[in-house]
Amino acid sequence: MAMQTPNIKTSKDVVPMIYAYTTPGITYHEGYTKIGYTEQKVEDRVYQQTHTAGVKAKIE
Repeated sequence: MAMQTPNIKTSKDVVPMIYAYTTPGITYHEGYTKIGYTEQKVEDRVYQQTHTAGVKAKIE
């Protein structure tokens, strides 16, 4: 009986993204643009940063 060779993945493909979003409707953020870097989907990352505050973000 032959031993199976383990299939070990030591890396994964990553697509780095630079993103920007604004928060329309929040007057004290007027004129501000948040810029960031992520290896996730941009929508997921922006949601992580805004959902707990109930902020509506507009991805630019």
